[in-house]
Amino acid sequence: AVDDQICWIGGEADTLHGTTVILFTKDGGATWSNQGSSLRTSRPVSIAAIVAQNKDTAWAVTSDTCMVLKTINGGGSWSVCRESSSVAAYSALTTLDGRSLWCCGKSADGNVVVEYSPDGGTTWSEMPVNAASSSQTPTDIYAVPGPVLYLSGTGSMGVLRSNDKGSTWVQALAADVDIRALEACFDYCLWAAGEEGVMYLSRDSFSTREEIHPGDDVYSSGAISSISMLRDAARGACSVLSYSGEIGTIYYTVDEGRTWSRSSVPFDFSIESIDFVGGNN
Repeated sequence: AVDDQICWIGGEADTLHGTTVILFTKDGGATWSNQGSSLRTSRPVSIAAIVAQNKDTAWAVTSDTCMVLKTINGGGSWSVCRESSSVAAYSALTTLDGRSLWCCGKSADGNVVVEYSPDGGTTWSEMPVNAASSSQTPTDIYAVPGPVLYLSGTGSMGVLRSNDKGSTWVQALAADVDIRALEACFDYCLWAAGEEGVMYLSRDSFSTREEIHPGDDVYSSGAISSISMLRDAARGACSVLSYSGEIGTIYYTVDEGRTWSRSSVPFDFSIESIDFVGGNN
């Protein structure tokens, strides 16, 4: 979400109609158009994540191929700015200023990898993540000023931290469950959440942490799929899925995530991602 009117949503490829799905609204969600038809690829691709810098510039990564996409005209056209020969699939991407851009994914040989562009997607370098194993898969990546990077993943990967733009990584948060979502207010308030409905809150780069279970009253063995916080580090929301992942709901907080209340949502289906206007660094 760029503001209260402009937002992008990405999803799985529409194979029935042969098009990539990149939905766009400029009227607060009253109407949506699919911009995926502007992307000229040999087949439709599935979108893992989208990050927008402003109303004109946004990037997306694909979950079933090795492409990074970019638009500089509000989605009037999307083009491939990176097609990696060594990455099999991307999971997420992050940027602070629209110039430095990081993507995470799995390499063709099965290892966790982070790719970095210093110029908004024109040139790229690949950085192996030696702190992760080939049995693990990255799920989210988040940059805070510094720049400092956080990377979450499956299979006891927990959360990794890099202080040097992704060149080296150390484990910041050990977890026995898959961590699916990251959120941060600069580097002084951090959240990580995932399977079994667990969320970790830290104010010291995960040196210490509070363990919270927002959806225990409804989905005690479910999963948290997404977190989004406003820049006051107090108010925010998360989406909690049932154990099967088929249905979900939204919870909100006003105290940094220490306590959560169930939101009144007029539908009953899986919620994969939420984003607050004004909810970025």
